[in-house]
Amino acid sequence: GYRKESYEGSLKENLAAALLLASGWRQSSDCLLDPMCGSGTFLIEAAMIACDIAPGLNREYWGFHGWRNFDNDTWRNLVDEAQQRRQHGIAAKSCKIVGYDANKEAIAKTRQNIGFAQLDGLIHIEKKSLAFVKLIAAEGTLGDGSHRLFITNPPYGARLGDGEILRYSYKFIGELLRAEFGGWQFALLSSDIELLDQLRLPYEQHLKVFNGPLSCYFRCGKVGQADAQLVESQRYAEFIQSVFNTTSFVPTDRVSSDLANRVIKNLKKLKKWALAEDTQCFRIYDADLPEFNFSIDIYACYLHIQEYAAPKSIPEQVAQQRLDMGVETVGKLFDLAAKEMFVKTKRRQRGNSQYQKLSNQGKYYEVEEYGARILVNLSDYVDTGIFLDHRLVRKKIASLVEGKRFLNLFAYTGTATVSAALAGAKTSTTVDLSPTYIKWARKNMALNGFAEANHYFVQQDSLTWLKKSKKQFDVIFIDPPTFSNSKRTQNVFNVQKDHVEILRLALARLEAGGIIVFSNNFRKFELDPDVHGMYQVEDITRQSIPQDFSRRPRIHQCWLLTRK
Repeated sequence: GYRKESYEGSLKENLAAALLLASGWRQSSDCLLDPMCGSGTFLIEAAMIACDIAPGLNREYWGFHGWRNFDNDTWRNLVDEAQQRRQHGIAAKSCKIVGYDANKEAIAKTRQNIGFAQLDGLIHIEKKSLAFVKLIAAEGTLGDGSHRLFITNPPYGARLGDGEILRYSYKFIGELLRAEFGGWQFALLSSDIELLDQLRLPYEQHLKVFNGPLSCYFRCGKVGQADAQLVESQRYAEFIQSVFNTTSFVPTDRVSSDLANRVIKNLKKLKKWALAEDTQCFRIYDADLPEFNFSIDIYACYLHIQEYAAPKSIPEQVAQQRLDMGVETVGKLFDLAAKEMFVKTKRRQRGNSQYQKLSNQGKYYEVEEYGARILVNLSDYVDTGIFLDHRLVRKKIASLVEGKRFLNLFAYTGTATVSAALAGAKTSTTVDLSPTYIKWARKNMALNGFAEANHYFVQQDSLTWLKKSKKQFDVIFIDPPTFSNSKRTQNVFNVQKDHVEILRLALARLEAGGIIVFSNNFRKFELDPDVHGMYQVEDITRQSIPQDFSRRPRIHQCWLLTRK
């Protein structure tokens, strides 16, 4: 009788109580955390168990009151005894019961239900994304003790969320548990066993239960240490050390000593910076030698070699021979297997050739940058999913957005949105015309522990969306392509011609004193004088070029535009 307010995907009360008991929750338990608490059913049932509160104690009328042989005196004695046990249980309660949810409506309903259950003051409720739960665990504010329980009923795609996106949410939960909740009991309920497998945690119990009509699986066990995560980070550390410890090269046939020596020279210059920088992705070679016209980027434990289109004066066969020699040289230099290297040709995109897939492997790799985890695809697309030259631009955005509303236009895979969310943006809106990129952005956010309650994704042309939107923002990031003529829109976009219109439309969406971070990669781009009439303009291009791109200072241009 306590739940007057439900929430989509709410758990049945009797099932919640049964699962708590199955996971070992008792009056003697020390701490319970539900980081995705919904309407608070686990929290309330856990508090009732911890405080020895009889189910339905607040209920005033039962059907058996109407039975012909109902004994009211006996019933009253039972109720009085239960009330006394409740008072004693509340007074003796020593455990912590904590609930978080990213959705403010869910938090409001949980507070109401706690009030109806007369458990005010016994449960701590807070609006918080899963991404920030690790901070609470690391601070030790959840208490110590022999029995601490991490239990939750996350979305599982039947009513809430998207199954493919949710894989990354569950993966995040598993890694969060290993990293921050060693020694805790864990218990999760899901209707999709494959989602539970994403936790990659050994379990002691696996029960099949029904949540209403939904057939579900309940897993619980004890969290070990972060061994898998430590192995992966150790693998990266060893790989990077081996790369930067490469100081000599023994030439053989079909390789280039000139290329090897230039890469070694670059590594010496970058070593101190790269090992101190909080990123797993950086550039170590960028067409420094004319005959080897490609870039070499490190993505965690992989090398990505991207050839630029050769001039028309170079025969195609010669260009191919040079590329083959370059790949052979790099492989020998770092002693890498073919599966650890990805090779692509980047040609000028014209007409309908824009953004065509190069492959269909569909394999994503995780990389880290300033605490953000990003999915990259090293085989299927011209671009990998993260623009490395914009690393400091994303860092700048992170410094501007705490507690503010953030808009990401022409958002690509949403990497700037992830940076903003981790930096404490109040809300974010991510707009891109490509359904592939919007889905990719959603995966990136899920991988970092963010629900979509405060983060919105729009698959639409950015100009069209700006014309229709009535929302206001404090920080806007605009990084448009140089040219676009996608079949999904009638607009043909040219950044030099159209940037004034974009910035004029964005001005209407920008709060007074708000900031636009405007960037593009068109090397001949010139900011129109009209922009100076609309904004206070600060050119931050020089500060936004990372050290590994310093050899190409025109890789992009970037401005801070502040609304006057």
